[in-house]
Amino acid sequence: MVGGPCTYEDFPGTATIVSVRKMPRPQSGLPYAPMKVLFTFAPAPGQPGQAMEFAGRPQPLTLSGGLAPGPRFARKYGIRPGASFPCVMRLIRTGTCSPVVFSFQGLDVFDFFELTQPGK
Repeated sequence: MVGGPCTYEDFPGTATIVSVRKMPRPQSGLPYAPMKVLFTFAPAPGQPGQAMEFAGRPQPLTLSGGLAPGPRFARKYGIRPGASFPCVMRLIRTGTCSPVVFSFQGLDVFDFFELTQPGK
């Protein structure tokens, strides 16, 4: 069972995009060419060791629900190798929700405009 109630501990830091490339095979039913986006997380100075476990490890950047972003999403939000965004890594403490969640300042992972406005 996955779900709440869940509690998280927050660790502020920075996410840096390390690669952006077209996926070899489109996800079923998507009206756009999905992109595989990887980022690394760097905890802010003074964060506990738990945050350091994730430092520098490539993580996938996905839209809410696990969908891959598309090229227009990448352009809209300036997603390109080397781009950095303030980020909070949330580690689960209680419950059965996702164990690690990244929240990006300036990136709306709930922005599904490419699904609702294909080709515009």
